Amino acid sequence: MLTGLLVTPEINRLTVAGGSFTSTINGIVLRGEAAYYDGKYFQTENPLAAGTLTQKNYLHYVVGLDYTIKNLKLSTQFIQKYIMDYNDFIDEDEFGNTMTFLARYDALRETLHLELFSYVGLRRCFDKTKSYLRFQ
Repeated sequence: MLTGLLVTPEINRLTVAGGSFTSTINGIVLRGEAAYYDGKYFQTENPLAAGTLTQKNYLHYVVGLDYTIKNLKLSTQFIQKYIMDYNDFIDEDEFGNTMTFLARYDALRETLHLELFSYVGLRRCFDKTKSYLRFQ
């Protein structure tokens, strides 16, 4: 018979360092940012791991392009997460790749915004595609 349950929360510190940049070249805005995570815990199926967690470093970055033609803004981004010192027991993929696409048209003196945004998970032949159309 269970008479009590003792729960002891544990906080694991995570050190993060990062930066960003933006530059304009012939009317095209090039931008990016990156972050390095030191000591993040990931779920694992490794039977030797304590508490089913394994500690790994990872890199997360994005590179994007923006271009405007009159009232039409076009934008795209590539986003990647890379788990360093990867092993097959981790419940996530070594690389997580995503692309985003945006087309936004401002009309009626910028009181109506028509926007098409899409993001595509680049994994196993684009099996994680999501899109939506939004009116503001």
